[in-house]
Amino acid sequence: MTGFLMPALLAPEEIGIDIPVMKYVPGALTVVLVLVGLANGVLAIIAWLATTFTIYPDRIVIRSGILRRTERTLPMGRITSVESERTLIDRVFGTGTLVLYDPSEPAPVQLRAIHDIDRVKTSVKDLVSRRYGGGRHSWDTTPWH
Repeated sequence: MTGFLMPALLAPEEIGIDIPVMKYVPGALTVVLVLVGLANGVLAIIAWLATTFTIYPDRIVIRSGILRRTERTLPMGRITSVESERTLIDRVFGTGTLVLYDPSEPAPVQLRAIHDIDRVKTSVKDLVSRRYGGGRHSWDTTPWH
C-alpha cells in the first residue's frame, strides 16, 4: 500500500494528480509520525517512573500504574532462576534488566532500568538461596563435594 501511495504523495503531478493540498501531505504525515513517536516515548517514561519494586528478604513487591495502581508480590521461595540483561542503551546508561523466573508465572518477571544490575542480581540470588535453605540452584557454580 505504501509503495502504491508514495509516488502520489511525493510527486502527484507526475502521475496526473493535481490537487493543491497534496503537496502538504508528506510534511503532515512526517509531523504526525514524529508526534506519535514523542507521545509514545513520553508515555513509556511516565510508566517507568510510576513503577517501583521493593526487595524484602522473603519477597519482591512490584507496584506499577498511573491511573490504576497494581501491586504484585513474588515470593523468594518460588523464584527458580535469576538473570540479567543489558542492551547497548542499558550499557550507555549503566542500567540493566533483572529477569526472574517463577514456574507459576506465565512469563518471566522483568524489572527494567535497574542501576548497578550486577549488585542487585547478586543480592537477589543470595536472598533466594537463603530462602531455599542453601539448596543448589541453576546459578550455582560450585561443584558438589
